Amino acid sequence: MLKNTFITAHKPGSKDQEEGKVENDKGLLQKLQDFELPKVIQADIASWICVANTLAITTALFAAVQISLNAIVEQLLEGRDSTAWRVLRWFMYASVLINIGGTASAISVVNLASSLPNEARSCILNKQDSVPRKWLTADKPLPESLLRAESTFSRLEAFGMPKIFSFITRAMLFSFFFGSFSLFVSLYLWVFLTQTRAAAAALVPAAIPALSLVFSVIWY
Repeated sequence: MLKNTFITAHKPGSKDQEEGKVENDKGLLQKLQDFELPKVIQADIASWICVANTLAITTALFAAVQISLNAIVEQLLEGRDSTAWRVLRWFMYASVLINIGGTASAISVVNLASSLPNEARSCILNKQDSVPRKWLTADKPLPESLLRAESTFSRLEAFGMPKIFSFITRAMLFSFFFGSFSLFVSLYLWVFLTQTRAAAAALVPAAIPALSLVFSVIWY
C-alpha cells in the first residue's frame, strides 16, 4: 500500500499538473490586479449611486423642513385637541421619521454600490463557478438573461451584491414617496386649519402637480 502511494505521489504528470495550476493561479491574479467590472455593471452602480445621493439630500432637507414646521405648529397646538389637529400631528412626526429612514437607506445604497468591485474580486478568488470568474477567465460575454433591463438586481447579485440591496433600494424609494406625501399632507392640513377655506382651496391646484411628481418616482 505504501509503495502504491509512493508511486502515485511521484507520477511524472503530477508535477506538470501542479505547475500548470500555479501558472493558472498566477494568470488569474495578474488579471485580478487590473480587474474592472463590465460596463453594464458599472452603469448600474453609477445610476444607483446618483439616485441615492439625490434622495439622501432631498429626504434630509424634507426632514429639516418638517422639523422646523413642527416647532411652529406645536406652539399652535396648545389647547387644541380636535381630531383634525391630531391627524396633523401624526403626519408631522411620520414625515420626520420616514424621511430620516429614507436618508439612512440612501446612504446604505451608496455604501453597498461602492463596495461591489471588492465583492466581485472576492467572488473571483473564492467561487470557481461564479459569474465574474467565468467572465474574467473565459473572456465570455454575460448571459442574455443578465443583460435585460429588468435584470438589474440579478445582474448585480451575480457579481457579489448582497440580496438585501434590492430591499434597501425599494425602501429608499418608498421612504421618499411616503415622507414627501406626509410632508405635503401636513402642510396642507396646517393651511386648512389656520387659514380661510378659500386659501386652502386655492392651494389644491398647486399641490396636485407636486404630488404627481412624487408619485412618478415609484414608477421609475
